[in-house]
Amino acid sequence: MKPIGIACRLDKENALDLAGKIIDYLMKKDAKLVLENRIAQRFQRFLPKKDLRQMNKSQIKAIISVGGDGTILRVAQNLPRKNPAPILGVNLGDSVGFLDECDLGSDKLYDTLDKLINDEFSTERVMRLASYHRQNRFPDALNEIYIVSAKPSKVLRVNIKVDGEFYSMAHVDGLIISTTVGSTAYSLSAGGALVDPRLDLIQIVPVNPFARTTVRPIIVPNSSQIEVELVRPKLNALIVIDGQHDYRIYPKSKILIQKSDSDIEFIRFNPNLQENFYDKLQRKILVGLNSSIIEDSPEE
Repeated sequence: MKPIGIACRLDKENALDLAGKIIDYLMKKDAKLVLENRIAQRFQRFLPKKDLRQMNKSQIKAIISVGGDGTILRVAQNLPRKNPAPILGVNLGDSVGFLDECDLGSDKLYDTLDKLINDEFSTERVMRLASYHRQNRFPDALNEIYIVSAKPSKVLRVNIKVDGEFYSMAHVDGLIISTTVGSTAYSLSAGGALVDPRLDLIQIVPVNPFARTTVRPIIVPNSSQIEVELVRPKLNALIVIDGQHDYRIYPKSKILIQKSDSDIEFIRFNPNLQENFYDKLQRKILVGLNSSIIEDSPEE
């Protein structure tokens, strides 16, 4: 029987409290557990521990990530690139938690854990993005790769190519290259489209394009290779991976972005992934539009 990994955020006591309750419940069920290295010292359970980089699918049944979307992004970014263990997200309830499968306020938390123990779940496989600068490969992105001016008051000038074909020269504050999963995150705030998870694509979304620039959001196949060239000769940029890490890029550089050879799997308890996606949209993203509507008929 493979062990279940436990990871959680350390900066919130309610996350640690919930992780402790999950650990205690799973131990009572005689489940094998392994704790992420950095949280092991907070729990006096004498359980084995591992670095996230060692938690692959052949050794770990699943990783329970306690926190929110940010915790899932951190966990996903630190898992091994080859054959990473699937993730079960448990949201604390103080964030959107679109990637999470279970909320703290849900009375189904322990039912969820029982289903995990008994293998009563399916998995959703999602793509990530790989990015390269010269000979360097950055960590894979689950949500998006954000290329932004290193000086907030200065505008980037970039040339964008898709599969070697010139798309646009743009003056922008930044450029978001987003996965389907990331369509509900920063890309959406910047004017990108919500994307049904059944579609295999990549979005390129400009952030605050200069009024006279011609660049517009564009959707390309996920087999595409995207090239972004920094044109301004004295302006550095940052490449930000899932809001977790940033790296300085120097002028006249080219950044290549394409589908990663490493996917991520999420634990899902509704085998209908389409239904699961639209249900979450209504509850977590479009909730502001679903308030009670007062009867309002047009004037006669």
